Amino acid sequence: MGNDQSAKYRYLIHGGTLHGSQSLNPARSREPLAYYTNSGPAGSIVHAMQAKTPGAQSSDHSTRWSVVGLGAGAMACYLKPGEALTYYEIDPAVTSIASDTSYFTFLSQCAPAAKIVPGDARLKLRDAEDGSQNLIVLDAFSGDMIPMHLITREALALYIRKLAPGGILAFHITNKFVRLAPTLSALASDAGLVCLMDDDSAVSRVQSEEGKFASQWIVMARSHSDLGTLGTDPHWAPVKAPTGTRVWTDDYSNLLHIIKWN
Repeated sequence: MGNDQSAKYRYLIHGGTLHGSQSLNPARSREPLAYYTNSGPAGSIVHAMQAKTPGAQSSDHSTRWSVVGLGAGAMACYLKPGEALTYYEIDPAVTSIASDTSYFTFLSQCAPAAKIVPGDARLKLRDAEDGSQNLIVLDAFSGDMIPMHLITREALALYIRKLAPGGILAFHITNKFVRLAPTLSALASDAGLVCLMDDDSAVSRVQSEEGKFASQWIVMARSHSDLGTLGTDPHWAPVKAPTGTRVWTDDYSNLLHIIKWN
């Protein structure tokens, strides 16, 4: 964790991987930055979900979304009234930092009622009600240690079981070390799901100075119409696995095939 030299932003860094940042300007403290900006894929995913499910009008929070990987908690600031957010976080140190207002205030300012479930997300998601989640975000792949058990045929079947009718499944796949798009597109094809990707790598100097990072995201859904506005957004393009790409399962994965050697 640290601040930039001009003290404009605070960063959450683990090893050589940045997991989130927040503006130190109080006027921008609720603004998702880094990989989660409103102008990037993360913003378009949430807006697409919210346009289809405009929020509950009662206390039962009929619009629900879950995020695997807490980071600094930036995605909490997309939450609207009538929506319920659950984070799944395996590292208690990350939970402690994101919840400490002397470090980050996304949670306290934007979603103080958000639930944080500790432990392995794949195990803990089993407890969620089937068909209850309008959006599930998998945001646990940015480091050098990829939780491969979260991207297998069996894991995907769990996510789809928990997804509400018309729901969206999203994967944040920005990574310095591995290419996850082929693996995920093979999984989507195997499961009969629609799969689109937004490679938001062309970040301008001005955008970078404003706190935006390049990012890559993949979305899946049961049908094209379930993706809402993403289906007609030119930034989102169909992604298909190269011929011969083998589907990962709980019994098979191949990290060597996805390493960025160059």
